[in-house]
Amino acid sequence: MPKVLLTTVCRPFGGNGEGDSVGAELFHAQVTRSQGIFSYRQVIRCWGLDYIAENIDAPSVVLHYPSEREFLREIQSRNYDYIGINFVVATFHKLRRMAHLIREHSPRSKIVLGGYGTVLSDQELTPYGDFICREEGIGFMRRLLGENPDRPIRHPYAPIESPRVFSYPLNTKVAHITGGLGCPNGCDFCCTSHFFDRKYVPFLRSGKELYDTIRLMERKAMDAGEELSGFIVIDEDFFIHAKRAREFLTCVREGGRPLSIMGFGSVRGLSQFTADEIAEMDLTFFGLPSRDRIGI
Repeated sequence: MPKVLLTTVCRPFGGNGEGDSVGAELFHAQVTRSQGIFSYRQVIRCWGLDYIAENIDAPSVVLHYPSEREFLREIQSRNYDYIGINFVVATFHKLRRMAHLIREHSPRSKIVLGGYGTVLSDQELTPYGDFICREEGIGFMRRLLGENPDRPIRHPYAPIESPRVFSYPLNTKVAHITGGLGCPNGCDFCCTSHFFDRKYVPFLRSGKELYDTIRLMERKAMDAGEELSGFIVIDEDFFIHAKRAREFLTCVREGGRPLSIMGFGSVRGLSQFTADEIAEMDLTFFGLPSRDRIGI
């Protein structure tokens, strides 16, 4: 059976050509960047790689923002058949460096390029990869590995590590759950909507599936001896799928306990629900697209 390595580009970030952030450390590089030593520090996992690893049969390893030394040690110590690299346009130079290292130190490995950086042309990308994934990654990797692409999707337990202030952990972990990929709204600033051609790819088709998955994450956390402070539902516009959201509300009511959820959405989606209904779902933090914030 083929062996698979899935990795982000290598750290550190913030160098020439990258801007202040490429998403790996959202708070320190953007939200709290003016707070100096008091800044809120947290590395955001590349959750898409965790999902792919959870949903392929082939033995796989996931690296989140390794150093170049760590990356080299990994590819030299194992004979990987496939090495998948997630990157964005701002980290294309890092991808080129990693491809060079793979060709030199693990020449039999096939390189799979994925992430929003694949909006670049075939002419620009082909010298650095053997395969280019410009679609939902689980199905792509399953087909590449000769596996059944239509099996149900499993949700990995891979919580975001505790944030830190003054290097002291705050001892809170948040589990992420993907409701779906893509968005029909087509906002001009949104990579996700563009990447999936304004189509929505559901990972959870019903509110009950979402509720049951959240409870499953709670049990996995308990088994691991960890405590979760809440959940992030990855979905560009959660409330626009009103039927699923209302079914989820019903499940929360029947369950009789709050869940503390962070999500994303638009005023258009939110306007389909009352403030009391949103509060009952325990959406404790809800991010809105820039266009919606300007309009409020």
